[in-house]
Amino acid sequence: LHNSTQEQTRPVTPIQNERNHPTRRKSDLTMASTNEDELLSTLESLYTRHNQSHVFKHIKTLTPTQRTSFLHQLSTIDVATLSSKFTSANATLSSSSSPKSSTVVPYSGEVGLTSDPTLVSTCREIGLSALSNGETAALLLAGGQGTRLGFDGPKGMYDIDLPSHKPLFQLIAERLRSIIRLSSSHSGSGTPVTVPLYIMTSPLNDDVTRRYFETNDYF
Repeated sequence: LHNSTQEQTRPVTPIQNERNHPTRRKSDLTMASTNEDELLSTLESLYTRHNQSHVFKHIKTLTPTQRTSFLHQLSTIDVATLSSKFTSANATLSSSSSPKSSTVVPYSGEVGLTSDPTLVSTCREIGLSALSNGETAALLLAGGQGTRLGFDGPKGMYDIDLPSHKPLFQLIAERLRSIIRLSSSHSGSGTPVTVPLYIMTSPLNDDVTRRYFETNDYF
């Protein structure tokens, strides 16, 4: 009975229907396929209006499962907003008085939803609360070497020529400590906030990375 109830309440894709219910009526499967075809038609129309029809170029090569997943992904993208921002950025670039200048000028338009003060405040509150409650951790992927930078060692130890000459490992560690201080102040409980820092290394640089942090007292 338990399994039967789960089967009735769990969302099932058309592909899962066919696999999990081999005796399901053919008319049901045809209806599911028709609905997906309608979704494809709607998405093709939408993406074409915003000059993004090329995303459907290879859709015929996808398996039914891949096709379902692909259409779901496309349906979650706000292609109208993305197209508008792309057009705006291109217009700004085209109207530049010195398009060949090597000087990089920041984009002057609004970017994403960070222009909404209420949303920014809400997200900041959620983030600080998560930090204060010990619900977060930091993960640093540092398994590579600085070979392409001409540096014989982990990239995190490389001096990127800042005025302070602080390497990347130190900058990241100090930034994390700043976030911890900020979240501790936000909680107001007096309880120390801890944010674990996990560092992924490789056999090539694990030992030297460990010794570097130990030598620098973990910043």
